[in-house]
Amino acid sequence: MKRLANKAISAILAGTMVMSVPLVAQAAETGTTATDDKTEAEKEEEDRIKTLIERGESAGKSEAEALAERHAEVHFFSSQSADPTRDSLKSDAAIVAKYYLNYQEAEYRNAFLNKFKEYYPTAYTEKFISLEKENEEKLYERAKKDGSDMGKKAGSTRAIMDFVEGRTNSWQRAYNEFIAEESLDDRYFLYNEPSWYVPTFKDWFKAEFNANYTGTYMGANMETATGNMTYKKLSGLGDVITFQDTAFNIADGAVGVNKVKTVELSIPKAAFYNDTYIGIEKEKDSFGASSGKYKPVTNVYSVTVNNSEENVALREDLMLTFDYYGTDRVGIYEWADGKWRYLNTLQDEQREGQAVGLVSTIIPKGTDYSGGQYALFIDDDFSHFKDIQMSWAKEEIFSYLRRGYVLGYGDDTFKPERKITRGEFLIIASRIFDWDVKGSTANVYFGDKDGFGYYKDYVNYAASNGYVTGYPDGTFRPWDNISYSEIEWLMKRLIDDKNFNWKYFADIMKYEKYKYSPSNDNMNAKIMRDEAVFMFYTLEKQGRI
Repeated sequence: MKRLANKAISAILAGTMVMSVPLVAQAAETGTTATDDKTEAEKEEEDRIKTLIERGESAGKSEAEALAERHAEVHFFSSQSADPTRDSLKSDAAIVAKYYLNYQEAEYRNAFLNKFKEYYPTAYTEKFISLEKENEEKLYERAKKDGSDMGKKAGSTRAIMDFVEGRTNSWQRAYNEFIAEESLDDRYFLYNEPSWYVPTFKDWFKAEFNANYTGTYMGANMETATGNMTYKKLSGLGDVITFQDTAFNIADGAVGVNKVKTVELSIPKAAFYNDTYIGIEKEKDSFGASSGKYKPVTNVYSVTVNNSEENVALREDLMLTFDYYGTDRVGIYEWADGKWRYLNTLQDEQREGQAVGLVSTIIPKGTDYSGGQYALFIDDDFSHFKDIQMSWAKEEIFSYLRRGYVLGYGDDTFKPERKITRGEFLIIASRIFDWDVKGSTANVYFGDKDGFGYYKDYVNYAASNGYVTGYPDGTFRPWDNISYSEIEWLMKRLIDDKNFNWKYFADIMKYEKYKYSPSNDNMNAKIMRDEAVFMFYTLEKQGRI
């Protein structure tokens, strides 16, 4: 195009007559004009300027955003309010100096300045708002986590407390009691937290208290329920059945479960031969008012016997043992005839009035054993007899003392070898058989009734029920000592067993206790207090009364 233009100009200057129209036509044929020749030269410059402007705008925007975000972060994290003018570059000169714009061409510099000033306040505001939102989300999560963590711990702890105390599974009751004891604000110092933190904390605390209380209570219930029974199939080989109680521990809100041995039943070889399932079960809330004056130490544990006969004929003694540490006034008791009855309790070790380690009782051979309910109790009321330590019937006398059947004398003696009176014998019988002596309405018809004293009600009851008849002269003589033959006559009626024979007990005394009874020589001799207690105790042990 330039060459054509130059030729045309040369022709004009040389006087050559060239028509302008053909020249225009010729130019049209090539698609260009003289004007285009002029802007083409400028186009590169225009493009260069445009590029400078675009680069300046991009750099200005980028630097404005970077600086604004840094300023917003500094202000936010130093707890200053949002103010895009606080640290901004206040003049063009300041911007030029900071970014060395004097070394740039004017077009780049001006574009940079315009975009920088345009985007700095916007970028600052957006960043500050973003930081506030992000912080609120973090703080919300913190409030949520704090409330959740504290709710979990409190819920789990209260669940175990309620479960152990035998209360029902009610998270709402437990929660209301928890906040009634001390508000969440006071307990967790929520008054130190921002206002928006508190409702989030409380909402999540309550939700997790609910979930963890309910779940922990149910878990403890199932753990205990499945662990509350131990069964074994046994025969002639014997075994030991051990019951492990479930103990719950709470540390820093975490619930731990431990198994602690509490009871075991030792069954020797050849105790019985028929296949039998024997188990130990822990009863829950099993006392009520039944414990009376005794203080329960353990739950009630039931020994169950399951076979076709529902019992086993014991050929050897079984031993029931409790783990225990505490006062030696403890005892193993059996539920019998609607009351807790003391069983002779063997203490593994004694130290300064303490029973240490184990306490045991014998389930005697020679009985058809169908199981029973047992528990440890403390009796603080009984007084030791100081004269029975060397007695052949020490076990029986002490057991009857613990059962409240015998009381002894005012000097804390029992006088085991003293002969027992007819009235004393009836008093012991009344306690064993729970006579309602005050409820008897029969008239005392004995001729010596005016001299009965405190024996009157007991004699009256025994006579009205046909247990005693007195002597041929119409007297009863409660202050006289009772003979072996009179005991035999009375006991046949008292326990409704016409085959009752005193000699059976005299033989046990002789061969097992190495005690020779005067009855072996004379049935009309008078029975002693220790012999009377031994007879009653043996009948109870054998289940005959």
